Parts: sequence; C-alpha cells; structure tokens
Amino acid sequence: MGREKLRKQRSGRLIETLKMERVRTILTHRYPYPHEHSRHLMIAVFAIWLFFVSSDNLQTLIMKLDKNFKWWSMYIAWIFLAALYHLPSFQSMGLDLRMNLSLFLTIYISSLIFLIVFHVIFLGLWYLGLVSRMAEKKPEMLTIIQNCAVISIACCVLYSHCGNKTITRDKSIDRRTASWVAFSLWKKHDDNSLISKLLRMHKFKEQICSSWFAPVGSASDYPLLSKWAIYEEKRSYFALKLPNGWWVFGLDQALHGDIDVYQFKFFAELCQQKVGESDSVILITHEPNWLLDWYWGDKTGTNVEYLIREYLKGRCKLRMAGDLHHYMRHSFIESKEPVHVQHLLVNGCGGAFLHPTHVFENFREFYGNKYETKIAYPSYDDSSKIALGNILKFRRKNWQFDVIGGFVYFVLVFSMFPQCDSFRILREDSWADRVNSFFTAMWNVVFEILEHSYVSLAGVVTLLMVSFFFVPTKLSRRRRALLGFLHAVAHLTSAVILMLLMELAIEICIRNNLLATSGYHTLYEWYRKVESEHFPDPTGLRTRLEQWTLGLYPACIKYLMSAFDIPEVMAVTRSTICRKGIESLPRGGAIIYYVCVFLYFWVLSTPVVSLVFGSYLYICINWFHIHFDEAFSSLRIANYKAFTRFHIKKNGDLEVFTFAVDKVPKDWMLDPDWDMEPKEPFQMSYTRKFPSKWRAASGSDPTNAVRIVDHFVIPRTPPDSPTSGSAS
Repeated sequence: MGREKLRKQRSGRLIETLKMERVRTILTHRYPYPHEHSRHLMIAVFAIWLFFVSSDNLQTLIMKLDKNFKWWSMYIAWIFLAALYHLPSFQSMGLDLRMNLSLFLTIYISSLIFLIVFHVIFLGLWYLGLVSRMAEKKPEMLTIIQNCAVISIACCVLYSHCGNKTITRDKSIDRRTASWVAFSLWKKHDDNSLISKLLRMHKFKEQICSSWFAPVGSASDYPLLSKWAIYEEKRSYFALKLPNGWWVFGLDQALHGDIDVYQFKFFAELCQQKVGESDSVILITHEPNWLLDWYWGDKTGTNVEYLIREYLKGRCKLRMAGDLHHYMRHSFIESKEPVHVQHLLVNGCGGAFLHPTHVFENFREFYGNKYETKIAYPSYDDSSKIALGNILKFRRKNWQFDVIGGFVYFVLVFSMFPQCDSFRILREDSWADRVNSFFTAMWNVVFEILEHSYVSLAGVVTLLMVSFFFVPTKLSRRRRALLGFLHAVAHLTSAVILMLLMELAIEICIRNNLLATSGYHTLYEWYRKVESEHFPDPTGLRTRLEQWTLGLYPACIKYLMSAFDIPEVMAVTRSTICRKGIESLPRGGAIIYYVCVFLYFWVLSTPVVSLVFGSYLYICINWFHIHFDEAFSSLRIANYKAFTRFHIKKNGDLEVFTFAVDKVPKDWMLDPDWDMEPKEPFQMSYTRKFPSKWRAASGSDPTNAVRIVDHFVIPRTPPDSPTSGSAS
C-alpha cells in the first residue's frame, strides 16, 4: 500500500508539473522564428473580424457603413495598419513582405472575381425584375472592392500570426506523449473549466494554423494561381551540385539576417533527399553573421543555425560571405565537440572602400565551436595604422563636411559675439598669466552660454543629443553618454577657443588703427579720392548722373564697395555694439554683422572641426573598436582588393586560393595592344596575351602585382567514414 501511494504521489506531481508547463506554453507561446507577433493586437483584430462575420444583420450593417464613407475609411485604415503591424518585420522588406503581399493579391483578386461574377448575375436578375423588390437597391462596385479588401487583410493578419514557423523537433515530448498528456489533463481536470477551455482553445488554434493557414510551399502547387503568386516564382536562393560530392548553397537572408520558412523547407528537404552523408557543402550568405553577431552582441539567423545543426550535421565545410570589405578566414580548433562549420571566410574586398580587420581580432567562438584566425587582409597591425588617416586625411577626403562643421561651430558661439573685453587677456604681464586669463575667459563664455543665451544653448543641447545617439549601441548606455559628452565638449571647446582668438585678432587690429578707422565706406571714400585726382569732371557729368538716376548711381557703387570691405564693416559694427549695445543697430545692420562674422569664422573653424571629428573616429576605432564603418568609409581607400577561387581536385579535396592586389591604380586608359590582338570567337579572356581592355594610366600594372594571400585545402569526407574534417 505504501509503494502504491508513493507511486500515485509521484504520478500526481508529474501531472501537476506537466499541467503548469502546458499552461505556460498556452499563455506564452514562443515561436522559433525570430520575429514574434503581438498577441494583443492580434486578438483585437480577430475579435473585430469575428464580430462582422457572426453578425446577424451583416447586410444591413454594411449598407449603413457605405452611407458614412468617413467612418468606413477610418476602419479600413485601422485594420490595414493592424495588418502591417503583424507582418514579421518592417526590416524584412524581402521574401516575408512578398509573401504577405502575394497572399493579399491572391485572396483579393480571387474574391474580387468571385463577387464580380455574382454582381453580374445579380444585375441580370435585377433588370429582369426578379430581385428588385427584395433588394430595393443595386449593389455598388465600391462595396465589392471594400469587402474584398477587408477579407484579404483579415486573412493576411491570421496568416502572419500562424506563418513563418520552421519545423522544429521537440526531443523531450513527442506527439504520442503530448497527446497522452493532453488527454490526461482533460480527464484529470474536467472540473476545472478554465484549464479545459485553455487547452481546447490552444488545440483549436494549432489545428487552424496547421491546416487552414499552413505554408503553401510553392506556386507550382497551385497552377491556377501561379500567375498571381509573387513568391516562389522568382527565387533568390539556389543550390548547385558540384563534382566529387560538393554542393553550393546560396541563401537569401533578406534584410533581417535569416532565411524564411520557404527557404528552410527547400534546403531541409534537399539535405534529406539529395545531399549524401559524405557530401560537403559550401554555404554562402551576403552577411558574415558570425562576425556581426559577435561584434554587436546579437543573435540572428535562427533558421540558418537550425538548418546547419540539425540537417547538414557537420557537412558544412565552408561558410563564406561578403559585405565586410576585407578578407578574413577563421578555422576551427580541434575539439571533441561536433564541428558544425569547419571554416568561416569573409571576402568583401570588391567593395568601394576598405573595412578594418583589427576590430574583429578577438572573435573566437561560433555555434559552440572554437576558432582561430588564419589570415586577415589587411593584417591587424596594418589595419590599426590605416585608421591613423582619420587625423591626417579626414578633411582632404571629406571636404564637404566643412559646410556642416563650420555652420555648427558658428551656432555654438553665435550668442557670444562680440567679446568686447577680450583685450584684457593681453594686458597680463607674463605669458603664463595670459594663458590663465584666456582659459578663465573660456569658462566664462561657457557659463554665459548656459545661463543667458538661447541660440547657442539650443545648439549645445542639440550637439549633445546628436553626439550621444551617434555612438553605436555596442557600448552600454553609460559609456555612450560619457563618450558622447566628451565628443560634444571637444567641439564646444574648440568653437569657444576659435571665437576668442578671432575676437582678439579683431581687437588688436582696431587698437592698431588697422580697422574701424573710416566707417562703413572706407573703400568708397578711397575710390572717390582717386577718381577726383585722376578723372576730373569739369562739366559736372557726375552730378547730372546722380540727379538723373535719383541718387542710385553713387549709392549702388557705395554699397557694393562696402560689401567688398567686409573686415571694415565688421569692425565698425563691432565697435558700435560695444559702445551702445546690440539694440542700437537696426535689424539689417545686425544681419550684416553676423554674416560678416560667419564668413571669417567658417573659414577659421573648418580645419578644426574636421581635425576634432577625425580624432574622435581614430580614438573610437582603435581604443573602443566602434565606428568601424564610419572610420574607414571616410578614408575612401580603394586599395587592398582580393578575390577567391576554388579548385576541386581529382581526389575530391577542395583547394581554395585568394589573390590580392595591395595598391590599385586610380587612373585607367584603353590598352592599344588589346585592340590590336586578333581574337577568336568565344575565346576566353585569360587565354589571350592581353586579356584586359584597360590598363593603368600611371604606375605599375596591377596584373604584375597580384599575389596569393591565402591558400588552404579542405579534405573530402571519405565515403565510408562519419562526417568530419580538419583544417590545414
């Protein structure tokens, strides 16, 4: 009796555990596909859709809705936004979006054709007088279009909720065990209506998703609708069988770093049915997820990982990608763990600019396997040295940045012009006291910006926000805030220093009678003096021209010449502001003053802002390993080009070569030898003496500088042994 009681207690605990686990699964169902959908909006959309379908007065309701076009438009907009919200991801913009779009078009066009046919039949019966008394109103074409749109969007929402699920294998509980557990729970908890309802609701939902809204496979399964289905008609992924048991899988990860359910089904069936146990696979993707996920601390490619682990099972000998504009190869380290991918290769050296390699120096692990760097091109040391170009070459490479940088610096100190007491800095006795006074003036300017200014304060706040959000999210929020703050402070300090130096220079010129000596029209007065001395006017022609033009003749020349005497105008206006205040100037005079100040301050600040920003990129890329895209794209390095070639040996081994050119010519010209060489029909270019139509206009020919930067062999898996491999 004791043993029987103990067995029942253990059985009861097991059932209770399974019950709570089942309830958790029902309430928080998790999809293996990385993009989960919101359950709350899904329930709301489904409830509205169910209300319209189950309403007894549906025809009357639709007729009332048609009379209020604004309400109907709002409803269409709301349910359309709900459908877009339930798409797998706005970032997908690839197969997932085409899947929903094609489903929408298929349902919409089929329902539209169906309703139009009934519409024509109804019109025929209407004109015959058979249904006019019952209907009282002819159906409108707009109503048909609206109803078809509502039905199609509702179906797309439900399909998005059920779709995008890969076929996973639950090794802990199989179907038979799950059915027994569900039956036991129903039998055990008939008195608990909530549990039984939840179980039945979840089972009903699973049946709907697995039968009514199951993935449709391909358009070839539905020949009648194949002309309307967008997805699967043009596939962006492929599988290519090579000699001696080698395969190439080309995956399309769209923009969200993973394959969709249709690709997964295609490659999974291919691995099970056609790829042999001793075959080898080269898997190609557009992005190197192993490096990018490690760098950003992210995890993408869930379906790709499941395909490699559960279906390829060690047959993936090489995974390669581009996107990063450098060359890197990582090979696995011998271990007792099963090796999912032997070699990881990145070759994006055909890109428009170079990417660094040293920021990925600490990459070591992928899919639970250990890896080591076999080759990096350029090397880690060379990559770190190349980053130094941000300090020395940023402005020369990105002179367009001056337009933005100079304007930003002027906004930062706009409210601080003019500094009327700046000359007191030079009144100190020693240079140490002068430097100390200069930094004191800097602090006073910064505090004045924070306390009294409006335009400059807005510029400082904007700069702080932009600097914070410009820091990549790879760092923690605290480090982002600190780095962004230091970056903004460096720019603000530079702008204040430049402003004080410019004010000091103007003040020195004024005190030495180099500026502000003759008013706004110094240049015009000099012109009139020279004109009266060398071009006399005994007939009074100038006076008559002034009368005939109503004074425009001397006035136009006067103000045009003052425009060319910007330093004098700026100095005179500055002196007026320092004596009487900015309020004493008319609006036009104030505008002229700030325009003159901006012209000189912009020229003075552009080299500094480029130097500060380039130094920021250098520090970030070499110290924090961030901004790897911005820091190297700004250098616009077209060198370090490379391409990879494969050779399958007779024994089945795969030989991999990577050729590179360190320096690429910038100027090219037509090769006359290529034009003069006789050419046979369908002759391959590499068999000719002069294979290229172009050659370098200056410097050495790149064909003579090609070198092998990487060479390794992937042994073929013996047919009579389990899948394994080794790096060389």
